Amino acid sequence: MSKKDIHTTVNKKIVQEAKILAIKLEVNLNQLIEEGLEMVIDKYEKELAEKEQE
Repeated sequence: MSKKDIHTTVNKKIVQEAKILAIKLEVNLNQLIEEGLEMVIDKYEKELAEKEQE
């Protein structure tokens, strides 16, 4: 899969917590961010699909 650089600002506390979690899980921060984005996409796609069925 190809990758795309993105640049954004995120709450400092969230970044710190994510870095600690990444270390504990022995993964890099990027992996956690990608997984989180996938979860958000799945959540909202399901919500949109449910609304379309109403």
